[in-house]
Order: sequence, then structure tokens, then C-alpha cells
Amino acid sequence: MSSTSANIAAQNEQAIAAPKMNAWRRFEESKGFSLALLTPILIFFVALNIIPVLWMVGLGFYEYSLMSPAPPEFIGL
Repeated sequence: MSSTSANIAAQNEQAIAAPKMNAWRRFEESKGFSLALLTPILIFFVALNIIPVLWMVGLGFYEYSLMSPAPPEFIGL
């Protein structure tokens, strides 16, 4: 009886090897993968939202009319 319990204890003490991860799986689980997926949408967000807002803030300091042929005149704050 002691031999079977010792045998079972020896089997339980053996470590189970984790499956090896290939390079793609390691990349998928890293932060680099999430950043790679977020980068294109962040570029579009900046191009379509942030740049026009900053452009309008800059134009707010000028007297500017599309109907007038005169160049924009800086009026300040």
C-alpha cells in the first residue's frame, strides 16, 4: 500500500511542461500587438479631429473671409 501511495505522490510531484508559444502567439499576448492595432485609428483620429480643431483655433486670431480677395489680417486676442 505504501508503494502505491509513494508512486502516486511521485507522479503528482512531476511538473507538467507548458506548451511552447510560437513567436506570433507571444506577439499577440504582448502590448505591442494591441498598440499595433490601435495605431491606425489613432492616426485617423488625429488627422480628422485634432488637426482641424487646432487649425480653427489658429484662424480665430485672423479676420478672414472667403468672399473677400484681401489676405487674412491678424487681429490678435
